[in-house]
Amino acid sequence: MKNFLIFSIIILSSVFLTVQINPVENINVESKITHVIIYPEWAYVTRKANINADKGLNRIIFKKLPTWIDPESIQVKVTPSNSFKIIQAEAATIYLNQISEKEVQQLKDKITNISDIIEDYNTQITALHSEKEYLISLIKWSVSENKNDKESAKINIKDIQDLNSFIKIALNENLRKENELKRKIRDMTPELEAYNKKWAEMQSKVTLEQKEITVEIESSVSGQAEVLVSYLISGAGWYPVYDSRSSADNKNIDLEYCAIIQQSTGEDWSDAQFRLSTIRPYLIREIPELNPWYVNNANLIQNNNASFSRSKSEAYGESLKNIQKKQKDYITKNEDSSEQQAFDNYEKGNINFLDVMQQIEERGTTVEFDIKGLFSVKTDGKPVKMMINKTSMEAGRQFSAIPSISKNTYVTGTIINNSTLPLLPGVVSVYKNGSFIGKSKINFVSEKEKFDMFMGLEDRIRVTRTLDIKKSVTSILGFKRLLKVGYIINLENFLNEQVTIDLSDQIPVSQNDSVKIRLTATEPKVDKNDKGILHWKVVLNPSEKKSLYFEFEVEYPKDYSLTNVKELERSIENMMQ
Repeated sequence: MKNFLIFSIIILSSVFLTVQINPVENINVESKITHVIIYPEWAYVTRKANINADKGLNRIIFKKLPTWIDPESIQVKVTPSNSFKIIQAEAATIYLNQISEKEVQQLKDKITNISDIIEDYNTQITALHSEKEYLISLIKWSVSENKNDKESAKINIKDIQDLNSFIKIALNENLRKENELKRKIRDMTPELEAYNKKWAEMQSKVTLEQKEITVEIESSVSGQAEVLVSYLISGAGWYPVYDSRSSADNKNIDLEYCAIIQQSTGEDWSDAQFRLSTIRPYLIREIPELNPWYVNNANLIQNNNASFSRSKSEAYGESLKNIQKKQKDYITKNEDSSEQQAFDNYEKGNINFLDVMQQIEERGTTVEFDIKGLFSVKTDGKPVKMMINKTSMEAGRQFSAIPSISKNTYVTGTIINNSTLPLLPGVVSVYKNGSFIGKSKINFVSEKEKFDMFMGLEDRIRVTRTLDIKKSVTSILGFKRLLKVGYIINLENFLNEQVTIDLSDQIPVSQNDSVKIRLTATEPKVDKNDKGILHWKVVLNPSEKKSLYFEFEVEYPKDYSLTNVKELERSIENMMQ
């Protein structure tokens, strides 16, 4: 029995020593980003690596990843799944030396050497100042002695001349040496300031950080495996834009549904598949619960009636906000101009991301789009345009005009969204006959929902508005001033089809009891609304002309000055002359 125990201990010790002597080797893999889901302010990135796995435990390391990865979001998939088992996956922060110790020491030595030389020069200048003071004291002594010698009639002219000559030469040499030292200090100071600035920058820079994701898998056989690692990363976003194309006579609109994508995550996305999402990845949705609705004698209290539980969501959202702040602080403090420019570009686009997503959330919906094909988006923050969908929609054209503001006739298309995708809020670039004519916008439109969209201008429907000279006049009646105004609106249709034009104009609206405004005539007959708006629907056959007319009066005290009708009064008075 004793021998058996000793033998067992030897065997176990051998196994233990074997484990300790032969640890699992790290496999540093080269990986490629293959899939990206882009959310508002975030992206969910999937990396793929192909490995040759040994039987048993394998440790795979994905290196040099940005530090603003959310560790809680990491997911791993290994194929073939029947041969490999995932043991664990974890992220670690790696701190890198931004500047080598040799560079630090060299910079410190340069600063010290130049500082020592300048200090020596300043010491010599101090000595020269003492020498100069001594020479000046000799001048005073010479003058004093000269005076005393005159009084005692013992003047030695040659000695005095020799002394003065010596002092003069010595002072000149003293000043020359001081100026020479000051010039040397002046020449060396910029170099010292530059080194000190570099040292300050070196001290202020934060330590470079990277993330490493380590995946441990256990294999039942030796062979090849595909490892997919996915994670949520800060610094990306997208928003929709549209291109609307139509011809002058075609009632169809070709609508290109596109996305503008911007990112400064710190890693390029090359030849990857993309999905766009309006989901906020940090929101945790839960089914609402009704709490008791208590009523007492004093008041009515409703506590948390039908509300979402947001505690988990808020906590996770705060964690992701800290990651976003870390990214911004890191880029700002490291003063890398390219990274800073990329982040600035991304933040400008971020305003559009959040504005669109807020409108979508107000509709209480979420949308996801898959982009067909492979695309690349660099981490420079610059916008990249991708097409989501292209469809042709029949548009029932409507024409409208507001001649008091513009002589143009506007074309609006009444359209039904016949695509299988909702249209998100976005800016529309409008093209007509191949020419860019301006921009419009689309609000949220569900599938099969009807909406209106600006289609451009129609210059073949002419609308003009002129003052009626015969009916427009200004006059004073007692203490009142009376302004009569008439307008003639002419319309002409040069299209080869019948059109209906929604035409609007207006008269002033009084908000002062001393000012009376009356609509006195309209042709055809229409009524004004409470905002003073007049609205006509005018049907014009091809080549047909029609005229509209309206007239109104403004009566107010003659000592009043109505600034918003003064220009009109001036025009009428000029016509009357």
